[in-house]
Amino acid sequence: MGYSNFSVGLYEPAVRNFSQHIEMEKKRNHSLGVSNAMVNLAAVRIRMEDFENAKQYLLEALKMYELHLSQTPDYSPLVQLITVYNNLGIVFQNQKLYSEAVDYYNRGIRLALGVKNIESTLAMLYNNL
Repeated sequence: MGYSNFSVGLYEPAVRNFSQHIEMEKKRNHSLGVSNAMVNLAAVRIRMEDFENAKQYLLEALKMYELHLSQTPDYSPLVQLITVYNNLGIVFQNQKLYSEAVDYYNRGIRLALGVKNIESTLAMLYNNL
């Protein structure tokens, strides 16, 4: 439901849906599910121009992805990390914190350069930079 609401511009219901999803994943002790839902919730907050809340969700998801990466080297959430870096770049750019925005875009680019079949994501990062 969160995706559906988000895609048609129903942001408040999308926030509720993604928030419920986060709570459900927390109860399941599924950190990757929590972090994925936080990234989705942050995307809604970005559309709502609520950049401070978006940043908080993204930074929390980033910590969770990095922890997951250090604990489970056989599964790497690289695409998710690239998305977080890009979205943090968007947040900082909208907050007029340009050096931070460039830093996160560049992090995403460096990571994306090492991933196969991700040219469209890499192009998006270069475009946003």
